[in-house]
Amino acid sequence: MHNILSLLIKLQNLDFKIDKIIIDKKTSLSKIAELKKKIIGIKEDLKDRKEESKEIKKKRREKEERVEEIDVLLSKHGEEKYKVKSQDEFNVLDKEITQLEKEKKEIEDVILELMEREEELVTEIPLYEKEKEREKDLSEEKKNVSQKDLDELIHQEEILKNEREKLISQLDSNLLNQYNKLRKSKGGMAVSRIIKGVCEGCNIKVSTSLINEVKQGKRIVYCENCNRILYDPEMI
Repeated sequence: MHNILSLLIKLQNLDFKIDKIIIDKKTSLSKIAELKKKIIGIKEDLKDRKEESKEIKKKRREKEERVEEIDVLLSKHGEEKYKVKSQDEFNVLDKEITQLEKEKKEIEDVILELMEREEELVTEIPLYEKEKEREKDLSEEKKNVSQKDLDELIHQEEILKNEREKLISQLDSNLLNQYNKLRKSKGGMAVSRIIKGVCEGCNIKVSTSLINEVKQGKRIVYCENCNRILYDPEMI
């Protein structure tokens, strides 16, 4: 029986390692996904800056074209003022000229703002591009490290699972099913040590009679409180 308990303890230790690898794999996958998202974000951010620069140029050209149109109209209306035959016509024309001049002034203010932002981007984009390129390279490097860690975890998991298959082949199927059920219901710990007369799994004192049965090693003994399989580390 002590031999069977030894196999169960080895199996549980293997399962603990596999459980940890599964958690570590999730952590690595999460890091990789986060870094991929960051790299995409960096590329999109830089793209947005360049698109902003293009959009500003486009808007400035449109505004400048409108200023040119207004200048043509103002020149035309300036000539027409000397050809009108009534005060009313003169007033209408003068009002239109005033509106056009106001519009031109507003557009020129906008053009000035666009030019200032355009100049900022001319300086900003190359510096920003270098900064983001460094940030992207660093993220790529971290992603590659995380991917290597993940690959190693997958490799280690495969080795442990192969060891597990060899080990469970030596156990009775009914006992193995009982072990798996206990692991599932007891947070991964199906087999528990008795430490100073206490079950390590539930921290409840084990009766003297059960302790004696464990030491005798004639059968599998279960904790009266938590139903875990008990063993005495001094006997294994």
